[in-house]
Amino acid sequence: MNDLNAAGVITCNGGTFERVKIEGVVTINSDITCKDMNIEGVCRVRGGIACGTGKIAGTTTIYGPVKAENISLQGMLKISGDFSCDSLKVDGTLDVEGVLSADDIDIFMASGCSAREVCGHSLKLRRRGSSVFMSIFKGRRNEFKADSVECDIVDIEHAKVNTILADRVVLGEGCEIGRVEYISSADISPKARVGQLVKRGEEA
Repeated sequence: MNDLNAAGVITCNGGTFERVKIEGVVTINSDITCKDMNIEGVCRVRGGIACGTGKIAGTTTIYGPVKAENISLQGMLKISGDFSCDSLKVDGTLDVEGVLSADDIDIFMASGCSAREVCGHSLKLRRRGSSVFMSIFKGRRNEFKADSVECDIVDIEHAKVNTILADRVVLGEGCEIGRVEYISSADISPKARVGQLVKRGEEA
């Protein structure tokens, strides 16, 4: 199986590869399947991605779904479809137009993040106080937005979510949640706002 090495300012085709390494300003015109992916710079993928381990640094836009085992992001990533992986670590900005699904999600926001829905085992979300990204995205609040979150463990701050379903919930400052349903425990900061807080099994 061949590798894909794309460097400079170029446009190339996707395909199936052992390893993918992208550096520079690169546009890929179709889907990519690979075992290992490393992106540095500005990249556009006009299709989806299926990979084992992926490292993304810089600004990447993917016009399709992403499925991976482990993804590490430092920078900005926008995905037009669903995003599923085993482990996700984000230091920057992530926008998923579809469903974000992962066993373990660890996000350190630099200029806000979003997903239509989030599901998995654990979601941990923290916010940077200031960053270069925030100066680029003036007018966008550094907060997380989602319609719904369904995870066993939810530990978040500075988030706007319509509905949270979880076993254990910790809501820090800046959270605005419409409805929280939990099973074991709920720790709500006095600086968070919750419309409805319901313990499963004790609904009226």
